[in-house]
Amino acid sequence: MSRKTFLEKIQSKHDLPKIKDAPDVWGGGSMLIPHPKEVMEIIDCIPKGNIMEINALRSQLAEKHNVDICCPMTTGIFIKIVAEAYLEGSINSPYWRVVKKNGELNHKFPGGIDEHRNQLSRDGLSVIKKGKKFYIKDAQTYLYS
Repeated sequence: MSRKTFLEKIQSKHDLPKIKDAPDVWGGGSMLIPHPKEVMEIIDCIPKGNIMEINALRSQLAEKHNVDICCPMTTGIFIKIVAEAYLEGSINSPYWRVVKKNGELNHKFPGGIDEHRNQLSRDGLSVIKKGKKFYIKDAQTYLYS
């Protein structure tokens, strides 16, 4: 049996989106488990030269589905699947425009921090190092929501 491509993983039915009870550790309430295609569609809307914090992406999905939160774990997994689909050449979604809080780069992206920094530089954004972490310089200026 052959492995699914990352594009096939994005396009699969998955029985998603799904709304569940959020764990108490995440504040309780209602929680969305999004479909990976929804995550990709938001990423596709981020213009060149802009970034979106992962929490803003999650908030946008939660608001769309009228729930308290969007699952941080599955959202992170789906962003990584979008990144892998980009690398396999099956989509053009600019996954590198999604950053952590305060514009921090994501070491879990394919190619790690170096590739994330390179992609952002091609978009015209500067990256600075603070301690052991890397951030978009003046990240607040480039936020897209």
